[in-house]
Amino acid sequence: MKIGGKYNDQDSWGTVVADGTLISGEGCSISRQQEGVYVLDFEPSFASVPPLVGSQTGYGTLNRSSLGNVAFPFLNTANAMAITGNGSDNKQDQQFSFVAIGN
Repeated sequence: MKIGGKYNDQDSWGTVVADGTLISGEGCSISRQQEGVYVLDFEPSFASVPPLVGSQTGYGTLNRSSLGNVAFPFLNTANAMAITGNGSDNKQDQQFSFVAIGN
């Protein structure tokens, strides 16, 4: 992938359904730990901590709260934790997509 004039050696991306199943993506494996908590394992690990972005996706309705989203409170070269929730700030299993890019 070419970003900002440089070629990055590695990327990890995916779409994860609420039960923790990776329905599309590469460079990672996913495991659901508990309600609304997932671990993303980068395969292989990055050489340095990668930028990581994500969003809840796939609702199929316009009646969703924009307050429910995905956060990544822990991130290192080998893995990250994703927490999803609802509009009331409670952890809740939700579908989300993410991308990590680095070297």
